[in-house]
Amino acid sequence: MEHSGSCYLLPEVQQNFTQAEMTCAGSGGTLAELEAPGEFLVVNELISDLPDQFWVALKLSSVTGNFTWSDGSEAAASLWVEGEPNQTGDCVRLVRNYDDPSKEMDKHRLADNGCDFNYRPLCEKPASPATSKSMLLTNLPDNLCQDETLVAVSLIACARACALSTSGYVYGFDSKSKVCTLHRLLEACAHPTQFSAGVKYFRITRVCD
Repeated sequence: MEHSGSCYLLPEVQQNFTQAEMTCAGSGGTLAELEAPGEFLVVNELISDLPDQFWVALKLSSVTGNFTWSDGSEAAASLWVEGEPNQTGDCVRLVRNYDDPSKEMDKHRLADNGCDFNYRPLCEKPASPATSKSMLLTNLPDNLCQDETLVAVSLIACARACALSTSGYVYGFDSKSKVCTLHRLLEACAHPTQFSAGVKYFRITRVCD
């Protein structure tokens, strides 16, 4: 699955953190860095039906003493399982939020653990922008927010604009008005995208090499 120029891979192996890093490197990528809220939501959609836990690139920094991505940024507090991080290890995995039944049970959240535990790697690599496919949507994802409005001469031109966009995830096209709208996933937005009469919505997926 792809989002904002990155492609996500889920190797069918259970490995410690170092081995997981090597597996991702062997595929031409790295462990996933989920710095943006929209990216975190897209990945949750990808793994929502899976019971597995997944290593991500978040690690304890020896400099700051906090868990950081490779660019030095920290994960938002809302992305952690309640009570985490709890100093049980230097590495971080995605796990179902089982500690609080009042929260969304189909969502994965972050939790720290020892780096020697075995979980599946969640890998991220650059997507191939030249190869993409579209899927007609009958339901729109939650937290889908309109990002851009364009005038496109055809459905194909609208799809191409979304494929070339760094944030486009869903595009809508009105064949009468020739209006093309690009939409992306955000943690929250004031006016989530709703179905509009005469508009067809598609999710775009770029192919992993």
